[in-house]
Amino acid sequence: GMADLFIIGQYEGVASTTAVSIGSQVMHMLTVMIVGLAMGATVTIGQAVGARDRRGAAGYIGNTTTLFLALSVVVTGVLLALARPIAAVMSTPAEAVPGTVAYLRICFVGIPFIAAYNILSAIFRGLGDSRSPMYVIGVACIINIALDFLFIGHMGLGPVGAALGTVTAQTASVALALVWLKSRRTHIHLKRSDLRPQPEVLSSILKIGVPVAVQDGCIQVAFMFITVIANHRGLVDAAAVGLVEKMISFLFIVPSSMGATVSALTAQNAGAGKGDRARQVLKDAMTISVIYGCLITVLMWLVAPAFLGFFAKDAAVVAAGTGYMRSYIFDAIFAGIHICFSGFFAAYGKSYIGFAHNVLAVVLIRVPGAWLLSNAYSDTLFPMGIASPCGSILSVIICVVAFTVLNRRGAFDKLMA
Repeated sequence: GMADLFIIGQYEGVASTTAVSIGSQVMHMLTVMIVGLAMGATVTIGQAVGARDRRGAAGYIGNTTTLFLALSVVVTGVLLALARPIAAVMSTPAEAVPGTVAYLRICFVGIPFIAAYNILSAIFRGLGDSRSPMYVIGVACIINIALDFLFIGHMGLGPVGAALGTVTAQTASVALALVWLKSRRTHIHLKRSDLRPQPEVLSSILKIGVPVAVQDGCIQVAFMFITVIANHRGLVDAAAVGLVEKMISFLFIVPSSMGATVSALTAQNAGAGKGDRARQVLKDAMTISVIYGCLITVLMWLVAPAFLGFFAKDAAVVAAGTGYMRSYIFDAIFAGIHICFSGFFAAYGKSYIGFAHNVLAVVLIRVPGAWLLSNAYSDTLFPMGIASPCGSILSVIICVVAFTVLNRRGAFDKLMA
């Protein structure tokens, strides 16, 4: 995603940059929801592995595969028909509409590959292997960047080229992940019967995955509302907010990965009945996240103009984006805490807590706060960015209260579905 924005910014104008930033934000929302749903697979597989239940793990893997493939086909068909209405709902500036629609349609075709890659990644993580997905996506990123220069720089395809590079790289990541998984000795052998839908198995996966997917979706919907608010302010602010949102999704990789780490490791420890180790995982992950959040906040205050200028040539876009980044980036400190808590709760089958605090933060603070501050300060984006860290602070408070109450009840000393 960062490569798409960088390369499109070097060869195209503000309209194309806006098209890719809006289109990639829609795709990011879909991807995040797929990853959230896959959390159900990571946790259930991890619990089975921790309990040394290989047949159970095979059943979860098989049913996850069937579930995701079916969903991806349906979702692809629906979204292809809604590409233009989605661009309209996003209040996309008129100059950027053609590029946004073209970008979305091509990327929607790639949804089955996004789903397939995340199935494989969930399986790897459930087995305790987070390195293999990293290697696979690393190769895919190199392919994506090379194709971006070919399609956008050499062939001048603009947003269409960015989308083609992304979908081709996603396809390559699936092929590579399949080969990689087949070469590993997992000691888990799938049978044809494991692919048949089993109500109890699907229920276990969905009970954890659906709340996580919905909560992550709510956060992304909040980002979409904020994008719509920015789009109403004009092309420059629309490009600035879209650019910063993409930067934020990149900078938040560390706290997000800590959340996934907590889920995978806590699930295995919970399955093995090691509550103390599970709580230690949570503590260490939050420590890493907070330290990273503080460092990246200071860094962005110092280098935001140069950082954004690396991706956008327009001075007005860089200036507007700098103000938005400097207020928004404080969210990096607080988001890591509630993301880790959400991963911990999900591993114990309590993903509804993460769903609840995220929805409350979105409904009570993130969206209304961004709207009010945008209307109150029409000449700068700095106040508008404050809404996100304030929403995360509410989430942290709810998580701390929930953890304290459940911990006193002994809920984390044994596996509770």
